[in-house]
Amino acid sequence: MLAIKQALTEANARPFQSRYFSLPKYEAQDALSGRTHYVDDSTLNYFHARITTARPIMEGLFFEIMESSSKDMHNTARGFRVVVFDVFGEIVYRPSIDDMKSTSAAAYKAYVKNFAIDPAAHYAQKLQDRAHALAREAGALTKAAKQVTA
Repeated sequence: MLAIKQALTEANARPFQSRYFSLPKYEAQDALSGRTHYVDDSTLNYFHARITTARPIMEGLFFEIMESSSKDMHNTARGFRVVVFDVFGEIVYRPSIDDMKSTSAAAYKAYVKNFAIDPAAHYAQKLQDRAHALAREAGALTKAAKQVTA
């Protein structure tokens, strides 16, 4: 996993680190800031969600949160689920609302049973996708620069 961490660092994608905040919400917000809006205050308020645990996993290659969230728009029922993010802020594991559990222990048990990922394969694909996107963008910028100077 060290090789994956080094490759991600060289690609300007910083692995997750725990800052040991006293509240899981602040740990999640610090780790995911600039990567996703999933744990922003406004998003959490809109979905009546609370972050009950937050931590880096797999040596910082992914970030795991446990959330307690409303199961409907009127906030009449709540459920728990584990959500896992990659270093780019993309969700790699999140059960649907229908699959949310009534306790955090049940949600964690389902997560342990169902979550499986090959970090090397995942990040190899992500880095290749980003390289292709940047190559397309570089081509478009070069073309635009030529048009401006013409």
